[in-house]
Amino acid sequence: MSFSLFTLYTDCLLAQEEFYSKTLSFPLVQTSQTSFSVQIGKTRLQFKESDRPAPTHFAINIPSYRTAVALSWLKERLLILPFAGKEIADFSSWNAEAIYFHDPDGNIVEFIARRNLAIPGPPTFDSSQCTCVSEVGIGTDDIEQIYQQLYGAIQTPIYDGSFDRFCAIGREDGLFIVVNYQKKNWFPTDEPIYASAFEAEWTEGSQAWKINYESGKLTIS
Repeated sequence: MSFSLFTLYTDCLLAQEEFYSKTLSFPLVQTSQTSFSVQIGKTRLQFKESDRPAPTHFAINIPSYRTAVALSWLKERLLILPFAGKEIADFSSWNAEAIYFHDPDGNIVEFIARRNLAIPGPPTFDSSQCTCVSEVGIGTDDIEQIYQQLYGAIQTPIYDGSFDRFCAIGREDGLFIVVNYQKKNWFPTDEPIYASAFEAEWTEGSQAWKINYESGKLTIS
């Protein structure tokens, strides 16, 4: 299971294109006056112009044991968002480590190394080793409803959490991070969570689903 396409909205299109295609060096596969796309492993990340974007969170998988070299590579290009004074967040319950940073829109972007996936990587790091967008954040006031819709259409299991504050739905190569914005803020910055709009295509084998989240409403086709 994975995201083949993930679309967000921006009011600083040129700055976002510069950031993802130049700062992070992801291949630019499409550009126009109103949108652009870069390729991140199996996922095409797209930004569309909008006058009302709201920052959100998403994560990108990197090789399972290359967090330190990924951190060094990122620090040459941008500012890291630390947690409790540490630049690498340790998620022992997920057998993973993560690094966080902002993009020009204020989205909280995460590079996450998941040891369970045993993703190989060379001694050095660059963005070509990123394998996919593996997490998509959903801000809501009804986690259970979002879960029921996802499970009803895609049969996505609960990976971690509950219906109260936080629920990770899916598997390690594709997770919806569903958070109750009335009870929790984004990790690691404690920034407010919004019902940020996005579009996605979710694939499993030869099957594909289109997902749209707008004004707090999820639709799947």
